[in-house]
Amino acid sequence: MLQLMVVKGPSALGSKFKLEIGRSLTLGRGEECQIRLSGAGISKKHCRLTPLPGNRVELEDLGSSNGSFVNGLLVKKHVLKPGDTITLNPFILQLALAAPEASPASSRGHTNGAFTVPVDATPVVAPELSAGEKVVEFLNNSVFPWADSLSARFDVRLLTVIGFLMWSVLVVLFTASPVSDRANERVTAQAVETARLFARQVARINQKAIIEQRYSDIVADIDSRPGQTRGLLRSLVLDSVKAQILAPSELIGQNLPDRYARAALAKEEESVQFSPEGIAYVSVPIKIGTAEGNKVAATVLVEFDATQGRFTFANLIDQALSSILYSLLAGFLILLFVYRWTEGSILTVAARIDDAMKRSESSLAPPARWPALMQLCEQISNVLGRASASSGNPVNHGAAPWAAAAVGAATQGAAAFDSRLTVTGWNPGMERIIGIRATIALGQDISGASRDVAFESAVRELAAETASIPWSPVHRALDFSGVPHRMTMVGGDGAFLLTIAKADD
Repeated sequence: MLQLMVVKGPSALGSKFKLEIGRSLTLGRGEECQIRLSGAGISKKHCRLTPLPGNRVELEDLGSSNGSFVNGLLVKKHVLKPGDTITLNPFILQLALAAPEASPASSRGHTNGAFTVPVDATPVVAPELSAGEKVVEFLNNSVFPWADSLSARFDVRLLTVIGFLMWSVLVVLFTASPVSDRANERVTAQAVETARLFARQVARINQKAIIEQRYSDIVADIDSRPGQTRGLLRSLVLDSVKAQILAPSELIGQNLPDRYARAALAKEEESVQFSPEGIAYVSVPIKIGTAEGNKVAATVLVEFDATQGRFTFANLIDQALSSILYSLLAGFLILLFVYRWTEGSILTVAARIDDAMKRSESSLAPPARWPALMQLCEQISNVLGRASASSGNPVNHGAAPWAAAAVGAATQGAAAFDSRLTVTGWNPGMERIIGIRATIALGQDISGASRDVAFESAVRELAAETASIPWSPVHRALDFSGVPHRMTMVGGDGAFLLTIAKADD
């Protein structure tokens, strides 16, 4: 019996699943899948595995976004054999023969570190994820696939700039606006404190004149140049007994100007009043000693504009424009850096591929330790390893001379195999009929050189018959793309020659 084991991945490493004939399994990140794998490159329904007789398994890709790879090659439908590896980024799974069961009790599962992984084909049961792992899983399952779909529709450079613009808007909304509120509160507090100091100075200067009742000496503005104190609108000295104005001189004897003045006379301690427009009315009483104790004889009332220096909407727009400008500059620099870095790495990989092909090397070292680059170079190395096993001729690939010569000379579809049914010759006619290029088919087992299970089965049956009667042709009818064809195989000297032609030719 075959089993599928997770040999690499962000989770469920070492998990095993039994594969039984007659029971297909769907792999993906959707809840309806029998084998659930969570990763950025995994589709909801990624691929399907169907066990076949003879320790074989058919893999069918279900239209996944990132594809299914068998032994490093992208496939749509493929028949697997023990030892083959399946890559569903970021997971790598391997097909192997299941070990004999020790006892009925042990057939239910096996211990894998800190948790037990079921051996039968059920969803992977992983331990409770930590907070950080949950965040990573959310990014892999939700954010990254969404970002990948966006990058597939739009230029990544445009998306980067848009991202920085959105970031600048968020900075303005969630940073500049709250900061402006706090700044305005500080501006108002400072304005009120300035008004208090001014009112206290006026009260101190006029206290002696009030005691001696020298009302002509009372002054309301201690600055000989009115308006020099920023934010000061007016300053009054009020008679608390008669409720009249004592200073400035041009207003002596007039009644109280407004309700803020009347409210100031009613208070015996310093007070602050605010109008709806943000004007602060600060009052400081001038007290004189009497037989009954301290008595308020006059009150200094200062009218002060507390809105001076506030953070306005114009300031907010200025901050927004500055933030956008800086974000564009930062976005451009980061984009330039990432673009040159990625472009340089890709160009380096391309140059190393050329060098490896010229020197017939079978491995490629990644230029940077990026997971994607390392996986790409690993897959390229796999392809180079197969290509280096050939003689450089896409048709003749180490077959017996007679089979290689026949494949090269055939005008119809022809292929050569060794005794293990490894493809050693593959001409353009086979490429048209089977849909597999020679560069991919050469060096592959027949299961790796076909997406059609019926074709693979027919080749194996023909080879079995031919092996029993060497040098005698064996025929088989098979439809390709709905068109009847005639397959003919002859074998001898450890090689097989297969030809395919339309039935009416």
